[in-house]
Parts: sequence; structure tokens; C-alpha cells
Amino acid sequence: MVSTVIDGGTRRKVGGSGSLEVATEMKRSRMAQATAAMPPINPITLASRFIRSGYSLFAEVYAAHMKVDYYYPHAPSSDTADSAKEAEDLGYAGFFTAETQHDPFLSVVAAASSDADLDYGTAIALAFPRSPMVTAMISWDLARLTGGRFLLGLGTQVKAHITRRFSTEWGSPGPRLRDYILALRAIWDTWQNSAPLRYEGEFYKFSLMTPFFDPGPIRYPDVPVYIAGVNEYLSTL
Repeated sequence: MVSTVIDGGTRRKVGGSGSLEVATEMKRSRMAQATAAMPPINPITLASRFIRSGYSLFAEVYAAHMKVDYYYPHAPSSDTADSAKEAEDLGYAGFFTAETQHDPFLSVVAAASSDADLDYGTAIALAFPRSPMVTAMISWDLARLTGGRFLLGLGTQVKAHITRRFSTEWGSPGPRLRDYILALRAIWDTWQNSAPLRYEGEFYKFSLMTPFFDPGPIRYPDVPVYIAGVNEYLSTL
């Protein structure tokens, strides 16, 4: 994932479905997920493998300056807490879940119940099937639950999945995701600072927040947002 920076830039339509490029990327994704689903490996062992592969990386440098995160494979949430503790025991810094066969946010809740000293996040959760308000709420709750250790990872998916698997709207995924993240920030600002909710974006508009539905401020309101940086627009977002 690529850390999100919201700024200006040329707007263009990116993404799509049915192309050889998309099919190749999806095949690579499946291969990466299959590799991630292998038995957990100590991060120092991973560093040693990088060294043998010719990367300029040393275990000592890794231990002092790098964080290695644990990717939770496709498994029910009932197994997540034990996996989080195992990740902590092996020396991982974070625990990340994906939106494939199970809900990624529910898995984070289960992992956080282990009390493991880890960062928790989604890698990734799909943005467009959910309103920004829905994503803002679950992220706010997870930031509270984890004591500020939740990282929201978002992705666009491709047209076929968004329109045919989720039956939701697809179009201009790069600019739409940018608008989505700005809407999240506006909603969180309303909850944290009691500011009026007045967000007018290209794709999303929010103007109503009553006290009954306002969860109020939290101790760690700056929820980090990461994105799956596929193609040029998202890589520069």
C-alpha cells in the first residue's frame, strides 16, 4: 500500500475490467495472497532471505529501522486472536486483514481482542461498496478500540467486481477515491471538533450530522489512511 497524500493533480479515468493488464494484476494478487498464507515466518528470517536474494538489507538494520507486518490469510475471525498473538511472539509490528472471503473490519476487532502489542489495519478494505459515512464510523470505533493503533487501508477493486459482485456504481476510480478520503476527513473533523458537516465533493456530499448519531471525540482522532497504489493516478494520490 501507498501512504495517502491528498493534493491537487490532473484528473483522469483509471482502472477498468476485462483487460489483459487487469487479469495479470489479479493473477499476481492471488499469487501474493497464496504466498502470504504460508506458515508465519520470523521477520529476522525474512530479512535473511532478502540478503540471500541480493537486496542491500541486513538483519541488524531491519531490527533497528524497519517494521514488518503480518498478513492474515483467508480464515474465519474465530482464529484471528490466536494468530495476532503468534504474530506478536514472532516479532511482527502490525497485523493486517484483507477483504476477500471474510469481513476485514470484523477480523481487526477479533485480533485486537488478543491485547497483542501490534498495529492493526486493513490491507485492504474496499471503498466504493461502502458509503464514506459507514467507513468513517467503523474506523472511528476501531481507532478507539485499539488505542490509536488502527490504520485504514482502502482500495478501489476493478469494474467487474464493483458493478457485478457489489452492484454499486463505478467510474473515475482514482478521483473518486480521492474524494472518498476527503469526505472521511471531513466527517472525522465533525465528530472530533463539533464542526458543522458540510462536505461538497465531486462524488460525495454530506450535510447532516445530528447529536444522536455523532459518536463524539476520541483520544486518537488522526486515523492513518493508506491506499492500494495501482496505476499512475493512485500511485501519486
